Amino acid sequence: MLFYFSATGNSRALATTIAQHLNDKAVDIVPLLHADESPSLTLGPTEKLGFVFPIYGWSLPDIVRTFLESLRIEGYNRQYVYFAVTCGDDVGVADRPIRKTFEQAGLHLDAGYSVTMPDSYVCLPGFDVDKPEERDRKLAQFRPRVREIAEQVERRAVVMDIHRGRFPWLKTNVLGWFFRKYLITDKPFRTTSDCISCGLCAKVCPMHNIELAPACGESSRSSRGSRVQEIMFNAQCSTAKQSRELAFAVGEAGANLAGKFESAAAMFNVTWLGHCTGCLACYHHCPTRAIRFGRRTEKKGQYLYKNRL
Repeated sequence: MLFYFSATGNSRALATTIAQHLNDKAVDIVPLLHADESPSLTLGPTEKLGFVFPIYGWSLPDIVRTFLESLRIEGYNRQYVYFAVTCGDDVGVADRPIRKTFEQAGLHLDAGYSVTMPDSYVCLPGFDVDKPEERDRKLAQFRPRVREIAEQVERRAVVMDIHRGRFPWLKTNVLGWFFRKYLITDKPFRTTSDCISCGLCAKVCPMHNIELAPACGESSRSSRGSRVQEIMFNAQCSTAKQSRELAFAVGEAGANLAGKFESAAAMFNVTWLGHCTGCLACYHHCPTRAIRFGRRTEKKGQYLYKNRL
């Protein structure tokens, strides 16, 4: 079994590709975390157990920590356990807090691997998505690296095959501490007038941390997965799509008219609810680039792995 968490697609691609090589099953942890019952697993006597996730602030994301704390495993008897992480550059000494979290969950960690993938962090000055040539260079080494990892997992190698980078202790324990304490927050998030109320940000948020409330009239909360919200989401996306098609068809005059359509579609206020995990899924999925993290993300790029296949 292989569990994964992914916000922009890098870790999902890594998990599914490893699973293909190993003839294993990759399972998204997000639906499990929001299920009525705690996630559980019955592990076979020779089964391998893997976890794939991105590195945030040279450590593991809080959502992964929460999942490991809540996971109930039957039949565990020191079977082979490994992690594979994605990172924009390096991981510091992230294996130390990862190992500690695994131990607290009652799991002995045998191996760890890292894969450098296109960068998606944009919330600090000097940080942006990779330029196309750098993005393509990283993606070119993806499949050879995954084959290498799969071969090591298949033979149950006991290894810490990660790229720590320069000053790894400083990155995880000082810079990473500051990042996790002060920058894993949704307080700076806002939307601009480009928001078309499509609801995609709420749909992709792994924490159910985004609410769309009516911009006028009495506010009402609806569950993220409700039929009402699904209908609203499909209708708003359809309106936006028709607007863009109209603009393309009739030029500048059409663009002005399309803008009126999209303004009419913006019937909801987007609100972050205070339990963000810092994944930036909302930012990178926004079709009109209307989501901002204060002023820090103005003129920054977006990245989704699925757009690079």
